[in-house]
Amino acid sequence: MKYSANPNTKITTTPMLREGGYGSFEGDSIEADNQKIANVYGYQDGKQFQQATGKDYWNKLQDAYHKLDMDNSQNTKLAKSDRAESSAQVQKRMNSELLHIAKTTQKQGGGNVLVVSSGMSINEYLSTISKKYDGKPMQNAAVTKLVYKNGKLHVDGPIGTLHYVNKGKKIAANK
Repeated sequence: MKYSANPNTKITTTPMLREGGYGSFEGDSIEADNQKIANVYGYQDGKQFQQATGKDYWNKLQDAYHKLDMDNSQNTKLAKSDRAESSAQVQKRMNSELLHIAKTTQKQGGGNVLVVSSGMSINEYLSTISKKYDGKPMQNAAVTKLVYKNGKLHVDGPIGTLHYVNKGKKIAANK
């Protein structure tokens, strides 16, 4: 923020907008766990699983981690409370926090808020609120505008646009 035109902007952090919890799989890459995940749903491999599940991929992926971890497939002594979250748990905490932010902002007179989260959690959340959601992975710095109206959040405009990234590149190139 110190390099922006808004160096005095208040920054608030919250664990409620974090990436999905992966329990004993924390730190693994999806590629490392592809076969186990695909097997949960009876697919041959991760590629087949992703192609077959389409826009439900991210939720099913999170749920596979949850199932595998609850079944203790990694054979760890991890407490149940530290096991992987389900997609419903991720969606619920994301929705709760985003509504809290919107309501708080409204009480303070309204305005814009920039919320930053993690790609997989964003995908899981967006799958619950927009028919425009198609399941494509979010690129870093992609933006989706949400509007709060009548107690609900809805998507306004494209999902995962790189408009601001591209605009910044143009500005930087012209300096």
